[in-house]
Amino acid sequence: SDDAVVLSSAQADAIVSALEKLPQRANIPVEELDAAAGAMVQAARHMNPSDLRSLGEQVRNILDTDGPEPREAAARAREEVWVKKADHGVKFGGYLAGENAEKLQTVLQAGAKPHKTDEGEQDPRSRGKRQADALIDTLDIALASGDLPTRGGIKPHIAVTINLNDLLDAGR
Repeated sequence: SDDAVVLSSAQADAIVSALEKLPQRANIPVEELDAAAGAMVQAARHMNPSDLRSLGEQVRNILDTDGPEPREAAARAREEVWVKKADHGVKFGGYLAGENAEKLQTVLQAGAKPHKTDEGEQDPRSRGKRQADALIDTLDIALASGDLPTRGGIKPHIAVTINLNDLLDAGR
């Protein structure tokens, strides 16, 4: 029918995982769960998995009036990222909870899929290198968005200097 909605597996996962996170203690009627699932499926026509996860959090807040369980709030309070200068770069790590952890995993998984080389060979990059490249791509998108907070009145930016001949070679 024309009302059918085709979901990607990532969109379906976002909807299912959002509704599965509703605690049993909330005793939400099946009809309300069905209505929420239907509304999220319809919203998926115009939303990517990340947007659906955010919508899922809003749906949970509406359906579960008691709010997140204390351990979820405690996990969020423990979130941290550390960055240390290292030889020609930085080392980093940290902890993200719940949806924030899912956001990072989604970005890395989506961007780290192996790609064939121009010659049709298998991707020579290790999984770790593909994930690093995915994170860098995400940072490039964030920097290009113009939506990052300013620092000292200046938006964060990166200047790249390249030899003209190298640029022309790369353009070929």
